[in-house]
Amino acid sequence: MTSILLVTDAWRPQINGVVRSLERMAEELQALGVRVEILSPQLFKRCRVPLTRKFACLWPRLAKFES
Repeated sequence: MTSILLVTDAWRPQINGVVRSLERMAEELQALGVRVEILSPQLFKRCRVPLTRKFACLWPRLAKFES
């Protein structure tokens, strides 16, 4: 089975053309039998860096795309 990882900084809960296009592309790829994973900032836990408000440490959490 073919697998594709889509990496984006635009994903839910945003609603815009980029998100809609990625959702549609993932749906069509899945219909063709392709396994699709989405990697976006919303899938990361955040921890603030001490002494600064500008930076955060991120830990990835992968989630399967559900249409």
